Amino acid sequence: MAAHAPAPAPAGPTPGQLLGAVVNPPVALGLLVANKIWDPLADYIGYPCDRERRIDDHKQAVLRVIAMKDDFLLIGPCPPSLQSRHWIKCVEQLEKTFSEIQEKYLRGGYFNTCSCAREAIKETKRAEELAGQYKDLCIDIKARLLPVNVSQWEDLSLVTNSYKDLVIKFINDTSGKARLLGIWGMAGIGKSTLLRQVSKSRSEFISDGDDLIVLIVDTGSDYSVAKVQKCLIGLLGVTVAADVTEAGVALAISNRLRGMRFLVMFDDLSGPINLARIGIPDAPPASLKCQKVVFTTQKQAVCASMGADETIHMVCPSEIEAEKLFNHAVGADILKDKRISSLSRTIINECGRLPEALWKVGRSLSIKEKPEEWEFAVELLRLSKLSMVTYENDDLIDRLRVNYNDLEENMKNCFLVCSLWSQDANIPINDLIQWWRGMNLLDELNGHAEGYAYVRMLLQLSLLERGENTATSNEDSHVRMNPMMHKVVKQILNARGVTWAPNSSWRPPLTENSWLTAQIVWASQRDVQILSRKKFWTKKLLSNLNVLIARWSITFERCQFEGITFLDMKEVRLGAFPYAICSMVKLQYLN
Repeated sequence: MAAHAPAPAPAGPTPGQLLGAVVNPPVALGLLVANKIWDPLADYIGYPCDRERRIDDHKQAVLRVIAMKDDFLLIGPCPPSLQSRHWIKCVEQLEKTFSEIQEKYLRGGYFNTCSCAREAIKETKRAEELAGQYKDLCIDIKARLLPVNVSQWEDLSLVTNSYKDLVIKFINDTSGKARLLGIWGMAGIGKSTLLRQVSKSRSEFISDGDDLIVLIVDTGSDYSVAKVQKCLIGLLGVTVAADVTEAGVALAISNRLRGMRFLVMFDDLSGPINLARIGIPDAPPASLKCQKVVFTTQKQAVCASMGADETIHMVCPSEIEAEKLFNHAVGADILKDKRISSLSRTIINECGRLPEALWKVGRSLSIKEKPEEWEFAVELLRLSKLSMVTYENDDLIDRLRVNYNDLEENMKNCFLVCSLWSQDANIPINDLIQWWRGMNLLDELNGHAEGYAYVRMLLQLSLLERGENTATSNEDSHVRMNPMMHKVVKQILNARGVTWAPNSSWRPPLTENSWLTAQIVWASQRDVQILSRKKFWTKKLLSNLNVLIARWSITFERCQFEGITFLDMKEVRLGAFPYAICSMVKLQYLN
């Protein structure tokens, strides 16, 4: 008998059949209409119900667009179209509004947070629109040629020739009195370039048949005796056993150099180094042989600690020399455009006439033929975004900041106060010390002497420069901060979120709350406008301010400033003396 398979069970309805049974055309139309009505209704009702999620969604959307902007600037530091520049400005406005909403939301309060949630929804949609425009902008970016790779030190030698002559004079001195030369100056001034220029100019201090050897050691910030020794034995061709001690290596180096004519140059010392411990032999007093050591550093104190017989202080070149270097880096053809030629002088000033900055910025702009690209480069430099101009993750800003990082906290604050003057301005030393005292950064009894000591130390660390000699100032009575150092300070102030920096691109205007909580304030015009808002000052409130600096007239009646000890309102035009000042019982300084 044949076997038959059991009949299959009747198949159930497919998903499509089920969906068709439930969602027939009338029902589907009803759901669509309900959805259209519900979406805006849910948005409105949802403000008080889901505030935290809406704020978080807004944050994620904005951060995504900011990341797109950063990627875009890395791809094309100078946007090629008006559309892309407009997009960047819209993103920057989006960031500003985001900060305002976040700050407002943190204040709390039911109605306040509901309002923030409503604004967050609108800004989230705006962020999504900007994100959608990003793909079109990427298509708009054209391939760009990178600048020609030219040896940096060959260009910078245009402004180091006079220093080279001084070094060669030191090398050729056979009196035996000068054996150790220290060269100091701020980062980017051309110290490394100078050593390589000297090395290439050996014909000026080595005659035919001379056996003098020239060694250059790049020490860097992480140098050690062992690392320097390893470099020297490699240059000298000295062989030592793997297990030999530091003293043994020093003996091998000393034996190799003793009796020879040599010039050893250490580049970029961040601190003093013991030459005898490395193995550099002492020349006999009566020896006329050339056994000399040259080193570079940012700190004058290193020259003193190492007992330098002579020192050279490298400073920024003159305006004529700086313009010559920058024009050489850019090329004559591009500078034929009158607008570009005018912008070049602005960029030279923004670079603080610092040779390395001039060379790198000049080479990057050598391929930019449109004035709009140069204008955008100026904007980036003013925002301390050097890497966006030079096409590289430049470490110049980091190297300029090294000596600041080594300061103790109180002296860091003293240095940052110098940025309250405009970049490259002549700063009266007496005024600077008076401000330090007013901000309680100096000792009350010995503040003036301590202030002068701080000024000298900042000069010796290449963080400040001597003032310019003019009809009203000189290098002994004034100091100045290089514009490139000013950019370093901008980044520091931005990270700290200080309130005593004047209103600028890196410090938003004060809020009503910060006027009450801040202890030190340099008030801008917008800050003063916030202070005078009638809707805020419904009653007289007590401020915690200790130090107030303003260049605009302030309505003191709006708030009690009884704790102020330092009040500077220089050049403010007052119709009458503010009697509220008489209630400032702790006031010690009034200008």
